[in-house]
Amino acid sequence: MDELTRLKGVVLVTVAYIVLYYHFVFGQSLTTFYLYFEAKRLKKTDEKVRLGAIKYGARNDKRARCADRTVGNTLEQAVPFLTSLWLYAWFVDAESAMYLGW
Repeated sequence: MDELTRLKGVVLVTVAYIVLYYHFVFGQSLTTFYLYFEAKRLKKTDEKVRLGAIKYGARNDKRARCADRTVGNTLEQAVPFLTSLWLYAWFVDAESAMYLGW
């Protein structure tokens, strides 16, 4: 069997992981913009609301912290997950690696 055909499922799992990561990054950005527009709507003074203050400032909002940790945890676990997935697929069994990866 051709190596590329044998590893096709593991390639799909890897692509799905990367797509999921970018989905979380998009959600993080969406959360930041939501909080920015919410702060603009709720402001009580003439002080200007700055996006940088929302994005990089003190993140006491649970929604922002959840979005930040989701991206951080996904990135943190990418190296051990993808490394073990590919090593298992290469040296043991690619089909079972695909099922374990899903």
